[in-house]
Amino acid sequence: MGMCNGDTIVFLLPRIDLCCIIVERFDSKRLHTTTLPCTLVVLSLTECNLSDDAFPRDFGNLPSLQRLDLSSNPICNLPDCIRGLTGLDHLAFSQCSKLKSLVGLPRVAELVTVHSESLEKITFQTISCIPERFMHGYNFKLAEVEYWYKLEPIERVDVEMIKLLGLCNLESMKAIRMFIPDMLYRNGMIRPIEGLYEYGIFSTFLPGNEVPGRFSHTSKGSSISFTLPSLPNLKIQGLNIFSVYANSGVYHFSSMPNPVMIKISNQSKDLKWIYGPSCYGIPDDGNDMTWLSHWKLGNRLECGDEVTVSVFTRPPFLVKECGIQLVHEREVEIMSTQDYNIDPCHSFYKDLEEFVPGTYFLWGGPMVKDKDYVFSWQKEDWFRGIFGDSNQENDQEEGQQVGDKPLAIAVAAAEALAEAERASNSGGRRGCKIFVIFTAVFFLFVSLVFSRFPLSQS
Repeated sequence: MGMCNGDTIVFLLPRIDLCCIIVERFDSKRLHTTTLPCTLVVLSLTECNLSDDAFPRDFGNLPSLQRLDLSSNPICNLPDCIRGLTGLDHLAFSQCSKLKSLVGLPRVAELVTVHSESLEKITFQTISCIPERFMHGYNFKLAEVEYWYKLEPIERVDVEMIKLLGLCNLESMKAIRMFIPDMLYRNGMIRPIEGLYEYGIFSTFLPGNEVPGRFSHTSKGSSISFTLPSLPNLKIQGLNIFSVYANSGVYHFSSMPNPVMIKISNQSKDLKWIYGPSCYGIPDDGNDMTWLSHWKLGNRLECGDEVTVSVFTRPPFLVKECGIQLVHEREVEIMSTQDYNIDPCHSFYKDLEEFVPGTYFLWGGPMVKDKDYVFSWQKEDWFRGIFGDSNQENDQEEGQQVGDKPLAIAVAAAEALAEAERASNSGGRRGCKIFVIFTAVFFLFVSLVFSRFPLSQS
């Protein structure tokens, strides 16, 4: 059935019987592009009982096609012909119960996979093909989205990475409740121990508070500071980080985007990396969870640098302990180049953009690009703690954010200037305007002093 409305042509095959009539016209029992006009813009083939081999190769010769809906069909993989569709704005595979992979997706503005519960893997032709919008939910088996994250059973993780983190007796560990990215289901699900690759960082989550491996610096809190030592003939390769956090059972609202995050601050180089894992362990009430991660920082860390590692959580999670271990090149020399490729999804620095100068915010995957959305949280305490210079441990112990004073003063100055502008535009009383402007100038002066001579932290 074809319909024409102006320049837009809509071709719909909404019913199984209509689809069968078209298929039965051909001995090959396949759809052919000869049955579809080349000017087709919107095509819906939902509930047409189409399998992988129901699409001929020349089905991709639809240069005007912008929206394609293949929902509710017994497709198992991405049909080859779809890879040649280069002008799609919308591509939907909702409720495809047999769909296992979408490998080699073309560029598309919006990808929809809601309720395709068998889907395990999504890859793209190039990094530029990543969709602007990814509508997903109830994709309980989705373990890999290329350029975003990859989950791998711990027994398949490279043995050298297992050794580097000191992991052992993994086969005896019980499954944990794990959160995976899902727009519709937020409670997590029980999964075996897995390795997570994201932004070039390797992580794993273990039940309990027994920390494997060795760690040279530990803290019974949420932050730890240290100076990188000078060791002859040894070059720093990266960091191993652990944190133990618990479920306090106390809930209250927080806009913090991730319930557990790590910040590495290199004060000597004025660099920060803030990471919120897309997948994380959820401890049961009263129980602990251990997060182990390996950061391949390379030349971003050098001998003599002053570094602080902080762990941030939102309720009901609470940090109990954290620690770090330096990893030197000699420790990884025994690993072959191929074995030490910890990053099948993303290189740690490749394609990373600074969120603000000197700060990298590793969160949400490549689909999250709206900085204004993140800056809308700037008045929140957690935002000042994470993006400022203070750490959560000092905030908890001292009840204030010393390192964030320059940031807070700058925000206050900006608000005072805005108030002065509003007073000027509204024709308010002269005395009120003078007072507001004086206050703004004072805040600006103090912020400049603090930025030039920052307070030392205990």
